[in-house]
Amino acid sequence: IESLYVDQLKPVGRILRKRIAERSISQGESKSGSRDFVPAATQTKRGDKAEYLPDIDMKHLQAVCEDCKTLRFEPEEGGDWSAVFKDREPTFVDVHSPEDTYPEGLWSELAAYFDGLVGDDMMLPGGRYSCAQALVSRDLSFLHDCSLGQLCHIVQVAISKRKLLGYSHGAVVPYKHSQSMVKEKCAVYQQPCAHSAEPGSSGMTIATWDVARQCLREILEDAAEPGQGAAIIPLSNVKRLFRSRYQIELS
Repeated sequence: IESLYVDQLKPVGRILRKRIAERSISQGESKSGSRDFVPAATQTKRGDKAEYLPDIDMKHLQAVCEDCKTLRFEPEEGGDWSAVFKDREPTFVDVHSPEDTYPEGLWSELAAYFDGLVGDDMMLPGGRYSCAQALVSRDLSFLHDCSLGQLCHIVQVAISKRKLLGYSHGAVVPYKHSQSMVKEKCAVYQQPCAHSAEPGSSGMTIATWDVARQCLREILEDAAEPGQGAAIIPLSNVKRLFRSRYQIELS
């Protein structure tokens, strides 16, 4: 939790879980003389291999945080929770904020950097946190003064407002190489995106509205736990579940 304060990241459950997993790897490697901190995003070339991190029991972690006298445990949106120090003022970056307060010079540097990427270097992890870590690991001089929390927000703004980054098959890539750009063009011309022009297109059948509703209903019913209220599925998992369970694609 202390390390997340340093990074200006609010200790929400999913991020705290990742950080504990990262530190457990670091402790293991430090015993063998490796460096002290190993972010998840540096484990592979793309940085999105979650299986490289040890599994952390989320329910146990939540119970520990709830019982800790120095922490204030609070529910968060989407079924998550946070655990912050009771005696400290928060200095966290709001990674969801639509406000862009960064200098134009930084965006120009980022735009030039992303425009020059080729091959595997174009591929960044799909989540804000892991993507920001991957950018840290690339040691870009114009980002040296940014905290990890600020970088998470920069990634968010680069995707949602600046159109410097987009998504392609679960990874974050320069916008010009993204499915996001293809979908936006299709939307402008009111054309379906049933057949992606990108290499590696799945070739699966595109779900109709009726099929999508039925499959989503089944996914939510399977995820529901007795006495726990409405089921919650991370939005980032929905497309993957449609592919793995039903062999269909969401447009």
